[in-house]
Amino acid sequence: MAHQRVRITKTTLQVRVALQKVQELFPLLSNHIQESAAMSPAGVENSSGAMSAHSTTDDLFCHFDRTGRFVLAAAPSLTIRRGLDNRLMRISIDTTHREDLKWFGRRRSYHDFSDVEKSDFYRAVYIEALTVLRHEQEASPSNGERKLQEPAKYGPATLTEWGERLARWTPAALAKDEVDFKATYKPISILPPDQYRTLVIQVAEGCSYNQCLFCDFYRDRRFHVKSPVELATHLDAVKAFFGPRLHDRTGIFLGDGNALVVSADRLQVAIKQIQAAFGPKTDFTQADSSPVKPGPDSSHPIASFATFMDTFNLDKKSIEALHTLREEGIDTVYVGLESGYDPIRSFLKKPGPASEALAAIRTLKEAGYTVGPIVMIGVGDIRDADAHFEHTVLLLEEANLTPSDKIFLSPFVQPAHGEYRDATERYGITPYTQDQIEREMMRWKDTLSKVTRAKVTGYYVREHIY
Repeated sequence: MAHQRVRITKTTLQVRVALQKVQELFPLLSNHIQESAAMSPAGVENSSGAMSAHSTTDDLFCHFDRTGRFVLAAAPSLTIRRGLDNRLMRISIDTTHREDLKWFGRRRSYHDFSDVEKSDFYRAVYIEALTVLRHEQEASPSNGERKLQEPAKYGPATLTEWGERLARWTPAALAKDEVDFKATYKPISILPPDQYRTLVIQVAEGCSYNQCLFCDFYRDRRFHVKSPVELATHLDAVKAFFGPRLHDRTGIFLGDGNALVVSADRLQVAIKQIQAAFGPKTDFTQADSSPVKPGPDSSHPIASFATFMDTFNLDKKSIEALHTLREEGIDTVYVGLESGYDPIRSFLKKPGPASEALAAIRTLKEAGYTVGPIVMIGVGDIRDADAHFEHTVLLLEEANLTPSDKIFLSPFVQPAHGEYRDATERYGITPYTQDQIEREMMRWKDTLSKVTRAKVTGYYVREHIY
C-alpha cells in the first residue's frame, strides 16, 4: 500500500488519508497527539495522556468493514479502535520514553471518546475517506468500476460501491450499534488479546467465583448458565446483530469468565446448538437487506472454540470429559494463573495453591488443549517481586508448554472498586511504580522466552475493546 491510497480486499476497505486533514476537521485529535504521556504510579494510566510522536504530514490508515462501518485508524504509535458497541478508544505508545524498548515495554495511554467526540471524529474520517475515494475515481475513471482479481462475494468490490456504502454511515447510524449490542450481549468485560476477532457466545454470564481481589470485570452480574432455550434466543440475537459481519469472525469464544466450569454435558449441548446456528447452510443478510449465502471458501466462526478457565475448577471434570470436549471443538483454554507464589495468590483471593494450578495446566495439556496462562506483573508488594518472579517462572517451566501455547504477561491495573486499595493499606503493601512494572515486564519476557517453549506476549487489559 506504499503508493496506494485505497486498497480493496474481499472484506474490507482501507483508505490512507492525511492526518492533517482529519485534525483540521477534528481539532481534538491534535490535542491528543501533542499532549505528553502523563502516567500515574502503580500501573494506573492517565486517560487524558497522549503521544508527541506524530507530525502533521503523517498518514492515517483507516479501515472499514464489509458493511462500511469504521473499524480502525492507525498512525505511527497511535491507534483508534471502534468496538461493536460503538465504543471508540485511542491507544497511544510513548516513543520518547524508554527508547531502548520496542512496543512491548513502551508506556501506553488511553482515552475513551465521549459521544460528542465520537460524532465529530466519525464525520472527519468519513469525509476524508469519501474525498479520497472520489479523487481516486477522478484520477482514473475506470477505478470506479475496477474489481478485485478474486470476486468479493460478501462486500462491495468497486470504489463506486464502497462510496455508496460509506455514505450510509452517519454518526447517528453508527450510534445505533450501541443499542443493538446491549440488546444482544451482557457486557463483554474482557477477552484474551488474540480473541478480539472471535464471535463471543455467552453460554454463561458472569464468573462462578467472582471474588478475586484484583478483578472487577463481572461484579455487575450474577453467575448464570444459559438454558438451551435461553441460548437459542441468544444465538438468534447474535446472528441478527452481526449479519454479514459473521464472516469476519475467526472462531467462537465461550463467555463469560470461566465457561469451562459449566458441566460437560451442558457444554456439549451448547456446542451442538452453536454449530447448528452457524453452520455452512446459514443465510446472512447484507447491510442493504439483500440475502447472501456463504460459499465453501468463506470463513465460518465454528472452526474453533476457546474459553477462560479458573485453575481451581478443573477437578470437577474427568480427563475423559476433557477429551470429549476437545473432540467437540474446544481447543484453547486461557488460564487465570496470576502467580505461582502462594502468598500473592492468597492476597489476591485466588483459591487453591500454585501446585493445584500447575496440575490443572498439565491436565489440560494431557487432554490435548492449547493453553494460555495469564500472569499479573506488578501486583502485590514490590518487596515480593523476586519471589513472585522465581516461583511463577519455575511453575511455567514445569507446565509442559509447547510452541503452540502462549504465556500472557498482564501489567497490573488497579480495579475500580476499592477493595484492592483497602487491602494494600491494611497489610502495608508497597505498590510498584510504573517504571518498576515496565522493568518487570521485560525481565519476565526475557526469562520466560528462554526457559519455556511457549510464545510470551503482553496482555494489556486497558486495550480490550470488542
